[in-house]
Order: sequence, then C-alpha cells, then structure tokens
Amino acid sequence: MQQNDNVHVHASTVEISSQAVVDLEFFIDGKIDVTRNTIPLVEEVVTVGASSFSSRGLNQIHTIGVRPREIVLDVKKFDIDCGSATTCAYEGAYVNVFNIEANMQYTITAMYENLQITPTLCSTNVVLGQINTLTFTLTTACTISIEAFVAPQICTAGQRGGGCSACETGKFQENFGSAA
Repeated sequence: MQQNDNVHVHASTVEISSQAVVDLEFFIDGKIDVTRNTIPLVEEVVTVGASSFSSRGLNQIHTIGVRPREIVLDVKKFDIDCGSATTCAYEGAYVNVFNIEANMQYTITAMYENLQITPTLCSTNVVLGQINTLTFTLTTACTISIEAFVAPQICTAGQRGGGCSACETGKFQENFGSAA
C-alpha cells in the first residue's frame, strides 16, 4: 500500500453508525503481521468537481497530519475470535492476563506454533493446555494466559546433552534423583 493510497472497505450503515474500528493485517514473506493501530471506520462525502460520492475510507489522505505515516508491525502469534465480547486480546504478542467475559464464546487458533492456554483466577474445571485451535464458553468471568507451548525435554538418565542436565537430589512423585 502506498503511503498516499486510500483504503476503501465495504461496510454496512450499522457498522458505520456503531463507530466500528478496523484492525489491519498484512501478509508479508509468508507470515501475517498485525499492528496495535486501529483505524475508525467512517463515512464521509467527498466532492470532486461537480460530483459528490460517499466514501468509507480508512486512510483518507487529507486526514493524515504527519507524513510519512509509520506503524509498527508484529508477527501474528494467534488468531482470536471474541464474538460479541467487549474486549479482545492483541494477536501480535503473547498475553499474560486476558480477561474472559462470562457466557461469551471464544475461539483461539495458533498461527505458527502451538499455544499453551493457562486459566488463572477461574472457578471452572475446564482444562486448557497445548492447543492448535480451541473454542470455549465459560459461565463465569475468568482470566487466561496465552503463551507459546514449550515442550519439555526428555533426557536419558545420566546424560547432559541436548540441554538436559542431571536430576538434582530429591524426589518427584516416585522418582528419586541424585546430584551428578
């Protein structure tokens, strides 16, 4: 998109009147990038000569005060559909605390690596863990974290290669360790 290009979208009068905002996504080098910038969806009458027309533009040239316009792009970590919830998580960064609204359906989809979804402050027995796609509705408000899934390393006893280290002296469940 050239800096001086307008971005026109198809939008209903309901979307315009509700002052919807648009999140931009860019497909660059095989990955989807997102930005924290949102642009309000507005309709305005544009007059060119003797003709007038309605434009639902996002990047009207005459509304940009500082040029060139700069935005920061982040690789999209996950896709989240928050349905009609009032807030939604930013998809360009992992989230330590995301507030889940009660009785709202959410769908979270991993983009380029599996995710670890961990509930906190939840009064629910829903187990969230390593996922590629997850759809859920909770009956009570809750918070979750959305992080990259990191698989535990499996080491052969006595080996330190591949990032493994010997067990420390102690006991985990029925397994004893000894310091090396």
